[in-house]
Amino acid sequence: MSNITLRSTRIPVIEIVNEKLPKDEQLAIMLKHGIKPADKPDEYVGMCHVELCPESEKEQSDKTFCVLMEIKGIFLDTSEAPNSEVRRNAVLQYLLPHINATLRAVMALARIPISFIPDSVFSDLINQ
Repeated sequence: MSNITLRSTRIPVIEIVNEKLPKDEQLAIMLKHGIKPADKPDEYVGMCHVELCPESEKEQSDKTFCVLMEIKGIFLDTSEAPNSEVRRNAVLQYLLPHINATLRAVMALARIPISFIPDSVFSDLINQ
């Protein structure tokens, strides 16, 4: 991963549904990530879509509590032979700390206790 560098990030979507805070319920984090080519041959775009909601509402469309975030990063890859799996892993390695910090900041601003996000969640996702 030493040949891959995160050049910039952008957060085009943050949504909060805060009708009813979950009481003593485990939150589920759904994460989707991927890559696509950028304008320059040695660059690519990495995207992550994160949804944080109570386990019981995971499959529902009308949630009473949900935090949704989409983040995009521009990556530079100077590898001799770029590998798409290495690039996808780099997206998680570089963007998850940004996701973690942004979700916690947004939740704090909305006066939602950040204790809803266990510290281990993001380290578990990185180590998958």
